[in-house]
Amino acid sequence: MKTEMLRPLSSDEIDAAPAPLPLLRWRRVVAVALLGLGVGLTACEPVAGLAVTVAGLSDAEQSAILEVRRQNQLHPFLTCVRRHESDRGAWPHTNGYLAKNPISSASGAYQFLNSTWRNVAPKVGGAEFARAMDAPPHIQDDAALWMINNGYKSAWNGTGCK
Repeated sequence: MKTEMLRPLSSDEIDAAPAPLPLLRWRRVVAVALLGLGVGLTACEPVAGLAVTVAGLSDAEQSAILEVRRQNQLHPFLTCVRRHESDRGAWPHTNGYLAKNPISSASGAYQFLNSTWRNVAPKVGGAEFARAMDAPPHIQDDAALWMINNGYKSAWNGTGCK
C-alpha cells in the first residue's frame, strides 16, 4: 500500500472545492436516502447537541437528519480525534465542543485554528460561526468530516488516530 504525504489546504484550494448542496435540499436528499434504505429512525438515541428543528421538514425527515448527525458524531476517527484534542472523558467524547485552547486560536471538539475554520466552515454550512467553538456540534463534525473526506486527515496526525 502506497502512503502519500498530504499538505495543508490553501485558501484557493478550499475555495475551488465543490460547493455543498443548499442546506434544505441536502437535508431532504439525506432524509429521502435514509428512508429509502429503511434506516430505523425512531430508535436513534439523542446525542450531544444534535437536536433537529427545521421548519418545513416532516418528523421523518428530521429524524433522518438526526440519524445522519448521530452517525457522523460516532464516526470512529472523529471520536478518536475528539478524545485526544478536547475531551478525555467517557466515550463518545462529546464534551469538548466548547473547548478553547489557552495558547492558540484553536477551539471546538477538533481544535480547528480560526484560520482553518474560516476556510472550511462555509463548505459545510457554518460560515456564520467565527470560531469552531461557536458552531453547533453537527457543524463541527461536518467540518472535520469534510477535512478527512477531502484528503486532509493529516491535520490530526499527532493524535495517533487512524
